[in-house]
Amino acid sequence: MKTTYKNISVKLKAGVCALALTSAFLVPSTPAYAANTNKPTVATSQKVNKNTLYKTAEKRKKLVSQAVDALDETRAALKALDDKDTKKAVSKLEDATGKLEILLARDPGLQLVPAAINVRTYSVLATPQNIMKIRDQVKTLLDAGRIQQARHIMMGLASETDINTTNIPLATYPAAIKLAARLIYQGKIATAKNVLQSALNTTVITQAIVPLPVVAARISLQEAERLAENTHRNDKQNLRLSELLDSANASIKMAEDLGYGQKKDFKNFYAEIAKIRNKTSSGQSGTGFFETIKKYLASMTNDSQSSQSADMI
Repeated sequence: MKTTYKNISVKLKAGVCALALTSAFLVPSTPAYAANTNKPTVATSQKVNKNTLYKTAEKRKKLVSQAVDALDETRAALKALDDKDTKKAVSKLEDATGKLEILLARDPGLQLVPAAINVRTYSVLATPQNIMKIRDQVKTLLDAGRIQQARHIMMGLASETDINTTNIPLATYPAAIKLAARLIYQGKIATAKNVLQSALNTTVITQAIVPLPVVAARISLQEAERLAENTHRNDKQNLRLSELLDSANASIKMAEDLGYGQKKDFKNFYAEIAKIRNKTSSGQSGTGFFETIKKYLASMTNDSQSSQSADMI
């Protein structure tokens, strides 16, 4: 059976803990890339990290406790069967079934229930020139048919946080649990174990991608917007506003080089930055200058999302 969802990737191969943080949140790529701009700051890096952690926390809040417990009970039942404790296994499966039936009673049309999240951050520490060299190298390898070599190199061209949510498919999971319990009563322990393992493997992972260069640009523009609205900016604040626009521009250049978005969005972004510079030149101020550019940032983020199909065992 093959089901397609928006922003879904890869089938779950093994159990996922409730929250696993991997890679280094404290080494975002934007400051290194923006080294050629006026003043890339550590503060911006920290805000990028804070932003991704906030998004992770928001995803974690959406986890459904009954679904989390159902996964735990299923794993516990499988372990009990390994320990030849069929009574405990049946008890755990009954608990899991009860929790899933509560969810279905609450919303009969519910298809996917979030039960766990896994977070991974990728960072690129490189200059624009280095990234373009890598892109050229990848193109050369692809043209020569050396797809696998190109694939390994391309894996390093990412500056993002991936938030993967493990979901229980309510169309199939409860039925598998009930089948496993029936098989245990029939003494077919090996078959029951296979059914439970397949149920655990038949979970759907939905993925949200947070492109870090776009986040960095958004953070710079948020501060720039506050300064642009200040009717009494001093020279220091005018300089800071200019630096923030430079930083946002550099961040989006990195997003463009790494492919987080479409050409039209990048072209429009740069044009809008130029308009904002013009509107805020010589200490001028006003509101609404940044509304259009926010739409381009949103488009870049949406375009960066995965759109694959998930194979269901």
